[in-house]
Amino acid sequence: MRTRSLVAAGALVAVPVAVVLLALTAFSSSPNGHVRLTAPQAEAVPANALVNTGFEDGTQGWKAQGGGQVRPSTTAAHGGRHSMLVTGKDGKRPGASLDLAGKLRPGTVYGVSVWLWLPAHDPGAKLRLGMSWGWASAVQDTVLTSADVTAGGWVRLEARYTPVAAVDVLTADISPVSGDGEFHVDDFTVVPLPDRPQVTVPSLKEAFGESFEIGAAVGQQQLAGMEADLLKRQFGSVTPTNALKWTATEPQPQAYRFAAADAIVDLATANGMQVRGHTLVWHNQTPDWVFLDPAGRPMTPTAENKALLLQRMESHIAAVVGQYRGRIQTWDVVNEVIADDGTMRASRWYQLAGLDFIKRAFRAARTADPAAKLCVNDFNLSQPTRRDAMYRLVSTLKAEGVPIDCIGNQTHVNIASPTAAQVSAALEKFARLGVDQQVTELDVSVYTDNTSVYTTVQPALLARQAAQYQALFGVYLKHRDKISSVTFWGLADNDSWLHTYPIPRTDAPLLFDTGLAPKPAFWAVVGGRPAN
Repeated sequence: MRTRSLVAAGALVAVPVAVVLLALTAFSSSPNGHVRLTAPQAEAVPANALVNTGFEDGTQGWKAQGGGQVRPSTTAAHGGRHSMLVTGKDGKRPGASLDLAGKLRPGTVYGVSVWLWLPAHDPGAKLRLGMSWGWASAVQDTVLTSADVTAGGWVRLEARYTPVAAVDVLTADISPVSGDGEFHVDDFTVVPLPDRPQVTVPSLKEAFGESFEIGAAVGQQQLAGMEADLLKRQFGSVTPTNALKWTATEPQPQAYRFAAADAIVDLATANGMQVRGHTLVWHNQTPDWVFLDPAGRPMTPTAENKALLLQRMESHIAAVVGQYRGRIQTWDVVNEVIADDGTMRASRWYQLAGLDFIKRAFRAARTADPAAKLCVNDFNLSQPTRRDAMYRLVSTLKAEGVPIDCIGNQTHVNIASPTAAQVSAALEKFARLGVDQQVTELDVSVYTDNTSVYTTVQPALLARQAAQYQALFGVYLKHRDKISSVTFWGLADNDSWLHTYPIPRTDAPLLFDTGLAPKPAFWAVVGGRPAN
């Protein structure tokens, strides 16, 4: 997290330091980052607390969320005599939120703390503390921390949070990750924390500019304030995360919407940045109408339905690529067409049109913008079965004259896998096809499975992440003659798809933390240390 925006090369930003949020008179610290009291314990509220809800005079602005109900309660209290009871309704999981819009300043680091309690009869639950932020048309959900809560003991969730832009929507949210019962909330506070030391931060695009382009995937929320400053200073290209997908650009037949993508492309153009267009044809985020026959029924594999489907696809590609002809330099034409076993993914596209949907998609894109670089994009391509399947597919299609210019390797990886040798082997094999290669969606999760949940990401995990990033960039630099760009799937840890996939949990997959400060991974990638 940090306290000032990045405004120019060599700007000063803050780096994390240990901060003691509150002094407690009787507690024991648990290893997973929260604090558990053995009995209700009053505590002094810091004099500079910006928000302090103790529920002694009602719910103090808190509202029910997700079908729940909220009301004051004297059944349990951490401080004083009252708490807020959150209960479910109509079988829905309960939750509560507090509007903080206009109360927190962008760039200031805040300590956020809350105490939670379950009734004695409750078997237990995992509860999360998060922030919803953004604008009415684009609200993001950031998980700050979570913890297992068992009956009969107060549990404290605490985290640091840095708003990075002036937004219309900002709420603190408390909700279950698991468990459906009621819970009590008390002593929610938001406290501004001291400024942190300043360091000189190099620019990624300048550090790697002679080797390959460095990019980031962004949405509307990254186009203003501190995030826009960071984007423009650190990165030389952008990829719209969702604004160019079919559901965003053509939700209804011929009803095109380009405003969201226009905003991203305009920012890139104004700042001399490249743009990657993601994505034209995918089995996800494609409207249902695309796969309906003229009678409104789901298409079956017939010659007539195949012709109609391909005509719709070609029309869509002509409109979208044509809209940005000369302004978007690279397109992910088809996305995720390989299955884990090395066969073609059995998507609706493949079931109805076979390989023709790929062939005609590339040819339509070439017609719409002959100068654009055209990529097939997929994940886990360092895994030998998927790697070899992609090699066979591109080799076959190029032999037929299909204009595939590059292979995009998504590279959603973790701190343990894949190895540098596996990544290198894929780059070397694809180079034999005579195509460009791009790293398109890079992030490194701190988790190595789909079930673990950390309440806080400990320094040891960040060190392992830094080592993995360093190994990856070592491979990329070794093969710089084969790679034209490396794009991170996100700008900073405050906004990542991995906070909700594969399960809701706090992750920290990128080079900048939730306050946009550089992490150990950043310094490992640029090959330096923070300089005072």
